[in-house]
Amino acid sequence: MPVNSHNALPLHGKTAVIHGGGGAIGGAVARAFARDGAQVFIAGRSRAKLERVREAIVATGGVAEVAEVDALDEAAVNDHIETFSRLLAAELGDMLDSNERRWSWPR
Repeated sequence: MPVNSHNALPLHGKTAVIHGGGGAIGGAVARAFARDGAQVFIAGRSRAKLERVREAIVATGGVAEVAEVDALDEAAVNDHIETFSRLLAAELGDMLDSNERRWSWPR
């Protein structure tokens, strides 16, 4: 179902991080989030599978990035967490900029 305005998409302007995004379920979740307007960051062990999901998302006008991460490799997981932390910090910064008058942070 085509949508005329990106703002009408429920996840427009949001970032979704999907671990296991190259598998059947994770890939379906990544495609669904992208279809609803989120930019997706998909992670998993197989770069080839991740790239297939990314290509499917991009082919339909979505935005996706991939990260090959083996959950059994501590260094790879730490690198992934660092990358995810930067994405989260950027997302939080955008949220604070656009919502600073509506948010009341506990002190």
